[in-house]
Amino acid sequence: MTALIYALLYPGQSKRLVSISSAARSQPFSIALRSLQRELVRTDTAWDNGQYEEEHPPETGMRLARKLGMITYRSAKEWTQRFGRERATDDIGLGSGTNFGIDFEVEAYLQSHANKFVRAFDANCYLHLSRAMDLFDAADHGGSVEVALSQTGLEHALIVSVKTDLLFPHTSRKNWRMHFKPQASM
Repeated sequence: MTALIYALLYPGQSKRLVSISSAARSQPFSIALRSLQRELVRTDTAWDNGQYEEEHPPETGMRLARKLGMITYRSAKEWTQRFGRERATDDIGLGSGTNFGIDFEVEAYLQSHANKFVRAFDANCYLHLSRAMDLFDAADHGGSVEVALSQTGLEHALIVSVKTDLLFPHTSRKNWRMHFKPQASM
């Protein structure tokens, strides 16, 4: 979306655009999922209305938000192919001593990625970027997506999508192709 907004704000400055797992605007389903992710972060008691201490970020909310995000990147079929019902072999320290620990490899995978995310990403930054994705709409720069994209001056656009991405679905990439009107050809 950053590359696209540059092309929209500065028509003719770029001749080519590469968009990977993005869209000209977020779909309502994507907005709903990200809204829940943001709520998970904001309802973590450590978030403290964004005034958390750097050493004590809202880890639980961030972990849960990341897990939800990770789930949206793959289809149910992919999850089955990749993990099946394989039992977890590593103890990653979640829920040890209870009946609700990590039992399956898919749970361990989500927990591992969530833990890495918490250590690498600031919660307030995450909330702002997430909201920016929801608010972005190429149509705001010309009245419609078609008009906006046709005014960029782009000669070529490469749109790379992932069919199983729920947040930026493959169908939204088709809309780009329908609306992109190149000014010239190579």
